[in-house]
Amino acid sequence: MRIRQRTCRTTLGATGLVLAVAGCGGTVAAASTGSSSAPTSVTTSSATSTPATTASAPATSTSTGTQTPLPVASTAPAPTSYPDYTNARFGYTVEHASSLPAQAPPNDGDGASWSEHGVTEASFGANNVNHLTPAQFLAVSERNVTVTYSHVSGDRVVVSGLIEGGFVVYYRLDIVGAGSVDSLMWTYDKASSATWNPVVARTADTFRPGDVSVEH
Repeated sequence: MRIRQRTCRTTLGATGLVLAVAGCGGTVAAASTGSSSAPTSVTTSSATSTPATTASAPATSTSTGTQTPLPVASTAPAPTSYPDYTNARFGYTVEHASSLPAQAPPNDGDGASWSEHGVTEASFGANNVNHLTPAQFLAVSERNVTVTYSHVSGDRVVVSGLIEGGFVVYYRLDIVGAGSVDSLMWTYDKASSATWNPVVARTADTFRPGDVSVEH
């Protein structure tokens, strides 16, 4: 099965499953959290590729002459409102941060994303073509991430942790059904956690999946 992500950079898990970002084409199979809210300390975790919009940290020279990246807080402002976005194809609804500009939508109509200065919110749906269970999806999505929190409850799977050498927070919520999967994903600089952790928690709490029992 495929998990889409905006970077279009794919990762092959040990099971041979392809992980990819929304809007890059293909089908997705994901899962979502056992609780409706994101963990208080939100961090990233997923075997999927990370959005290309994450900010790169400047480097400083060390005594050995190598370059060591430094964490830099994103300059993206906190949202002042949370408009609803409802996906016509998969039927899910998500609140999105008003301070993040909308990005070009994918051709297949599977989702939407909003991004600014290293902060990205993405929502997308995919058909569960490999019929993965929530537990199986969790095992795949934890790959290649320094996982700080993961949970499965019913059809909901949550993974959070760190990517990009520990400088970028990754959070993913998936609702896994027999027919399809609805997903919410966030990435942002770890240095900006105080601003974006509560925003992620709110959007996870209010995420409303469509009918994941069927394909779309």
